[in-house]
Amino acid sequence: MTYRVVHTDDVPLTDVENETLPTPLGDVRRVAALLDTDDLSLDVWHVDAGEVAPVRPSAERETAYLVLDGRFVLVVGSGDDREETVVDAGCFVSVSHEHTHGFENQSREPASLLTIAAPATDAEQDE
Repeated sequence: MTYRVVHTDDVPLTDVENETLPTPLGDVRRVAALLDTDDLSLDVWHVDAGEVAPVRPSAERETAYLVLDGRFVLVVGSGDDREETVVDAGCFVSVSHEHTHGFENQSREPASLLTIAAPATDAEQDE
């Protein structure tokens, strides 16, 4: 039986501003890179107070989120179709890839979010 155990603290923290990603949201720990998963993306995002992941189309893949710490405002849609929902630590979120969405940390405290997506993108597999 083959398995791996990785503690979050053992995953290097990456400054997203140094990557060519479609979002300026916080810093990230690319957990999947240490677990050697080929088809699954696992990222822990650390988001400072006031940071925003802009509302944008999602890649055509299944994605779920788990708020680990703090509070986020989930934004789905835009314009007249824009909806906002507060999600606290312990909340799971799933948004259809057909809808634009983003997260905002409108609080005065940092927050963290686990993203789970399949399949992983080519860029995520290359790391």
